[in-house]
Amino acid sequence: MFAAPEAPFSVDPKTESMPDRPPTSSGRQRRMLALSYMIAICIFAADLLWPQIISVLYVLPLLLTTFYGNPKSVMRAVGWFVLLNYVGYFIKNTIAPPPDQSFFDFRLVNRTILAATLVVMGSVLRSWMRWKREQADPELPAAFKNQDREIGETLAILCCAPLILAIAAIDFLAPANYNIAILYPVPLFICAWTRSRWLPWAMLAVLLVLTVAAFTLGPASTWRGDEFELFKNRLLAGIGMVAVTAFLTSMRREPVPSL
Repeated sequence: MFAAPEAPFSVDPKTESMPDRPPTSSGRQRRMLALSYMIAICIFAADLLWPQIISVLYVLPLLLTTFYGNPKSVMRAVGWFVLLNYVGYFIKNTIAPPPDQSFFDFRLVNRTILAATLVVMGSVLRSWMRWKREQADPELPAAFKNQDREIGETLAILCCAPLILAIAAIDFLAPANYNIAILYPVPLFICAWTRSRWLPWAMLAVLLVLTVAAFTLGPASTWRGDEFELFKNRLLAGIGMVAVTAFLTSMRREPVPSL
């Protein structure tokens, strides 16, 4: 006669939607990650066609991977970009070997400097993403966040100044065909912890001056080719610095990536 009472509605906590928590990776984040790899493929293709070290522009897609919101994706991208850097070099020199240089010359040294830059920048980016996530945690007290920011700003300044001096000293002592300026994006990105609007641009101006000064005032090139080709490599390094600075400026308007 009487129907059995219905069981009370229950929600599985594993399947319950959590509106307060954003998804692990949104469609926009996945598109940005795909875009970063597409840009890397274009850089790889250009690197095979032009004699300059176009691979210095791998810093551009590396910066875009931060929009994916996963620190692990940054290090995976670093691994792929370092691989593309060396593969492009060996393919280019196998198809059209330089007539007056050995297979292992200053070009390979510059590629290794770039690989070191990508690895260091990837580590710094991963730490920066974790720091931004901690700063966005609503459960942390404001006093702790302020103290953490002040410590980060102080350490950033203490790291940037000696690092720039060390890179500049090596660049002024090395022959012009060794593009030590490839390392400058590392201290440029470290200054992101200062949260200053003008400091990255001021530092960019100083680094660009140092890049040109080391090329013109430093030791002459040991390469017997056209020095203007070497200056083009410096120009590409400068483009990488401008990209890092623009990225730092844009990230002040971006929401903190969530994991």
